[in-house]
Amino acid sequence: MITWLLDNSFHTKTIKIVCDNRSCVDTLQDLHIQLTDLDKAEADLILDTRRKLSRFAHVTVEWVKGHQDDSIPYEDLPLE
Repeated sequence: MITWLLDNSFHTKTIKIVCDNRSCVDTLQDLHIQLTDLDKAEADLILDTRRKLSRFAHVTVEWVKGHQDDSIPYEDLPLE
């Protein structure tokens, strides 16, 4: 998705990316993560994504609760 946004010149727009995978969002936001803890393919993907995100003028990546949450019924999840 990020590559598509760049390829179609959306990097100058205000973009809010939401994801229900907290680990993914945390990994993209935490610049001090030890990439040595990951295998090379994972580290390469994260570094490429961070590099692409840095080309955006105004981008945020946020975590939202997903429907797979076992302890909260779907109907009680926030609308976002």
